[in-house]
Amino acid sequence: MYELVIPTAVAKDVKRLDPPLQRALRDQHLPRLQANPQCGDPLRGALKGIWSYHFRFGATQYRIAYEIVDQAHQVILVMVAKRGDFYEALLRRLGLW
Repeated sequence: MYELVIPTAVAKDVKRLDPPLQRALRDQHLPRLQANPQCGDPLRGALKGIWSYHFRFGATQYRIAYEIVDQAHQVILVMVAKRGDFYEALLRRLGLW
């Protein structure tokens, strides 16, 4: 099992979400990433090295962007947000926009 690293910016992302969605992340989606980080999709282009995990909560699609550090057995979260402008916001967060 991989260690989950949640930086401050991602903790703020999660705090902005509704409490039922926060519980779903904590109880269902984040444990799945810890157990099998490759369950997401590797991104390409400017976002190479970042993975994207897709899930739906109610009628809304969400994404979790993360990096896998195999040597340290870590999954480092980069961003959690709705699908809408996710990839543009991710580029901005990483300073690539």
